[in-house]
Amino acid sequence: MDNLLSKLKTAAVLLIIGAVSGLAIFGTHTLTEDRREENRRMAQLAIYLDMFDGAVTPSDDDIVAIEDSSVKEMVTMRDSSGNILGYAFRGEGRISHGDITVIVGIDLDGNIIDVQIADSTQTPSYVQALRDHYLPRLRSQSIVAMDYGFTDELAGTSASAGMSFGNVRRIIEDARFIAADFLSDPVMEAYERLAPDVASFDTFVVFDRAFTEEQLIKDDDGNILAYAYLMPLEFDGETVTYVAAYTETEFIGITVFAFDDVPQDAIDAVEAFEGYWNSDFNGLTFDVDGEIENTIATALTELNTFVENRTWINANDLDYVETRYDGDDVSGYWFIGRKMGYNGVNVLEVLLDENGAFDHFAYNQSPDTPDFRNPLIDAFGAYSGQTEITQNEAEDAWSGATFTGESVYAIISAAFQYFADTLGDE
Repeated sequence: MDNLLSKLKTAAVLLIIGAVSGLAIFGTHTLTEDRREENRRMAQLAIYLDMFDGAVTPSDDDIVAIEDSSVKEMVTMRDSSGNILGYAFRGEGRISHGDITVIVGIDLDGNIIDVQIADSTQTPSYVQALRDHYLPRLRSQSIVAMDYGFTDELAGTSASAGMSFGNVRRIIEDARFIAADFLSDPVMEAYERLAPDVASFDTFVVFDRAFTEEQLIKDDDGNILAYAYLMPLEFDGETVTYVAAYTETEFIGITVFAFDDVPQDAIDAVEAFEGYWNSDFNGLTFDVDGEIENTIATALTELNTFVENRTWINANDLDYVETRYDGDDVSGYWFIGRKMGYNGVNVLEVLLDENGAFDHFAYNQSPDTPDFRNPLIDAFGAYSGQTEITQNEAEDAWSGATFTGESVYAIISAAFQYFADTLGDE
């Protein structure tokens, strides 16, 4: 009995020691985490103050928490007299490699003062590539008219810099939408003229034609309202960007991104097209007068022909196919498809000839590095003229670039399959 009591006393003592130790560890961890959070906030505050010359520590009233956005807070920055100097946005992003905190500062005209990475658990080489080669390019740009210019050269500086860049771009774009409440945004104003319920837009495909970009115009729920096409046209040495919008059946209309330096006659020229708004695009032609109007009409006719010859697919990794003509004869089929590669989604162009034989493919957009991508163009090019590419041939083509190669092969195979199922019977 005495032995049992002794054991119980020992167990009780050990239990008390364990409980006290656990509480001590928990308390130390909590205090440490609180201290870490305080240090993070102090580091972020230092970045805010460093971005804005003459800024003082913001009051609680000047810090606004943001919900349902990659941007988590907006801070109104003031000088010692209370005058507003600009606005800072703290955003957070996440990829498989970790988290990132980005701070974007803009002045009262909406120009970016600076973009800084405040904290990151993402791969250091990816983040450093952005700090060294990319973020400086963003300074002084208007947040409502960003030219991100994310080039292969930058992507090549680090294997997956493109993934971290995606976080930075998303945070800037979300800051732009928040800032639109108190900044003039000619881009959103243009989209609102064409689709009043627009809440956001995303780049879908890029082109090397009279129209250079296709964007998805979306409402608050992410539903696609229209497809918008950017047409940068030059007049007297100045480039003016027009935007034309379509549904899958109609030409909605055309307007212009009316920045301060856009000539008034270039803005007024869109009035000549108002009679064509909300028209069936099949066979639509534009009869207008005036040098600017005729230049717009030429670009718009090229765009309208593309839209008329395009068939939406939205299945099997393919978005759409454009039927190409030589006069009245079909000369081939141009496919756009997207598939996950190594670092992200690859958007590809695949061209089949009129008989469904493979001609070539090209990258429309890709976050994968040039070392992965470029050899595949030549390797798959060896199969030009074939109506099928076997799995073994594809594996020989992609060699070590497995994930990128698999994305290429999936889209080419989907194009072959679509031709066999649909186009080959025409």
